[in-house]
Amino acid sequence: ALLISLVCSLTLFEIRTLLFKSTYTREISRANRKLSEEITARRKAQQSERELMTHMHEMQKMEAIGTLAGGISHEFNNIISAILGNAELAKLSTDLDSETEGYLGDIIIASKRAGDLVKQMLTYGRKSKPQFEKTDAVDLVMEAYKLLKATFPKNISLELAIDDQPLWIVADRGQIQQVIINLCNNAWQAISPRSGHVTLGIKGKKDPDQVDYSIVTLYISDTGPGIPDDVLDNIYDPFFTTKPAGQGTGLGLSVVQGIIHDHGGSIRVETAKKAGTTFYVDFPHNRVRVVEKKEDIHSLNEV
Repeated sequence: ALLISLVCSLTLFEIRTLLFKSTYTREISRANRKLSEEITARRKAQQSERELMTHMHEMQKMEAIGTLAGGISHEFNNIISAILGNAELAKLSTDLDSETEGYLGDIIIASKRAGDLVKQMLTYGRKSKPQFEKTDAVDLVMEAYKLLKATFPKNISLELAIDDQPLWIVADRGQIQQVIINLCNNAWQAISPRSGHVTLGIKGKKDPDQVDYSIVTLYISDTGPGIPDDVLDNIYDPFFTTKPAGQGTGLGLSVVQGIIHDHGGSIRVETAKKAGTTFYVDFPHNRVRVVEKKEDIHSLNEV
C-alpha cells in the first residue's frame, strides 16, 4: 500500500510538473510573439520615418530648384528674346540666300524651344500658371514627334498615328508637349535595352448628335514588358521610381498627372505582362470647344 501511494504521488507530481511546463511554455510563446510584433511595428515605424525624411529632403530640393528656376528665368528670357528678335530681323532682309534663311529659321525654332524649356522648369517649381489658348492637338503631336525622333535609341522606333484634320483643344502648348515627351521617354526606357517600338497617336471622338469632337485622346503605347501590379498602384506617387539611383527622380508621371488635372483632363493606363503599356490622356468636351474670344478661354479655365 505504501509503495502504491508513493507511485501515485510521483505520478501526480509529474502531471503537475508537465502542466506547469506547458503553461509556462505557452506564456513564453505568447510573450515572444508579442515582442516580435512590437519589434516589427517599431521597424515599420522607423522605415516610415526614414521614407518621410527622404521625401522631405526631396521636396526641399525641388523647392530649391523652383526658386533657382524663378531666379534665372527673367535673365534667361532676356537672352532668348535678344537672340529671337535679332534672328527675326535678319530674316526680314531681302538679300538672303536660301541656306542662310534656313539657318536663321533653325535659330528661331531653337529659341522658341528654349523659351518653352524655361516654362517647363517653372512648372517643376510650381511657379507658373498654364497659358491656355486654342491649340491644334495634331500640330502639337507633330512638333513633339520631330523633337523625339532624333533622341530615340536606334533599336526602338517611334511611330506616328494622327488624324488628317485639326483637333482643337484649349491647352498650354509647352505643358502638353512636356506631357508627350515625358510619356514617350518613359515608353522607350521601358523597352530598352531590347528592340521594340513606341506609338504616339491622337484621335477624336464625336457624339452622334454633335458637330464638334466631344473628346480628344492622346495616347502613347509601347511594346515593353508591361507594368507589374505592385508598381502600378504607385506610378503617380511623387518621388516613386523603379530606376536606379541617379537615373530618375520619380517626378515624371506625378508632374504629368498634375498638368493633365490643370487642363481638366484625365489620364489612364492599360498594361499587361509581356504585352506592353498604353497611356491615354483624355481632354473632355469642355476643353475641346472651338473658342474665338479670350474671355471664352478664361471661362473654360474656370470649369
